[in-house]
Amino acid sequence: MGFKVTILGSSAAVPTIHRSLSSQVLEHEQTLYLIDCGEGAQLQMLKYAVRLHKIDHIFISHLHGDHYLGLQGFLNTLSMENRKKELTLYAPKPLHEFLEAGLALSGGAGLDFPLHFVALEDGKATTIFENSRLTVETVPLFHRVPTWGFIFREKEKERNIKHDFIETYQPDFLTIKAIKQGADFVDKQGNTIPNTAITTAPKPPASYAYFSDTCFDETLATPISGIDVLYHEATFSDAEAHLAGERYHATSRQAATLAQKANVKRLLLGHISSRFLNDASALEQQAQEVFPNTTVVSDGDEYWV
Repeated sequence: MGFKVTILGSSAAVPTIHRSLSSQVLEHEQTLYLIDCGEGAQLQMLKYAVRLHKIDHIFISHLHGDHYLGLQGFLNTLSMENRKKELTLYAPKPLHEFLEAGLALSGGAGLDFPLHFVALEDGKATTIFENSRLTVETVPLFHRVPTWGFIFREKEKERNIKHDFIETYQPDFLTIKAIKQGADFVDKQGNTIPNTAITTAPKPPASYAYFSDTCFDETLATPISGIDVLYHEATFSDAEAHLAGERYHATSRQAATLAQKANVKRLLLGHISSRFLNDASALEQQAQEVFPNTTVVSDGDEYWV
């Protein structure tokens, strides 16, 4: 099945007329995962036809305003539209108090749906979400405040049984289940048919990593080794490399270097400084000199992993 990524916002620090603030939606098997929620995120959801009530999990990378200040309004909208099912928020611990204060100041009785808050652990990589289909892991990044990257990994799928085998042997449900999980088949005469002769391998599981604000550090290549698609901030160009270091951000070339070291398959660059307005071609070109399969994203872009 894989993932579909919709870029809602790709600007750094402040919005521009071309780029909204950091936010994107990851879709997997009809479930939507919201990653960061900068100011204006819900307007972008409407613009790009994102189904708000399909979002059951929200991941906030860190507590700089361009990554979370759209969250309060989004939650209020869900409540006003009579959402009842639980929503789980994975975020730095202080965000919980911020949201509670905002709800109290508005004079309301809170949200009309359960909000389950999972606090991210400072400096610790861990699996924060898992179901039968995928896992989500955190990676501590290197920024001015505690910041986390998120890695989404599909689980290994079952093998596919060949149609001619089904037609010939008409196996029952339990036999089919065992074969899908790798078992050989024994026919009525006692002959064993190897699993590889009656099944085909599933599509390799997809993987996607989101690295928001971080300076370059080679150690970050290890947890994303072999990832299908890496989204990485690219706030600065080569000419502003000194600013990138001072402000704990990355240049597009540094992001490409990390992608190369991690042997990822594709690199998406976002969190673009307003100094580039609607032309980030220099960032893309500098990155492609190191890692050719690089794209600078735009708001509204869709990518399949």
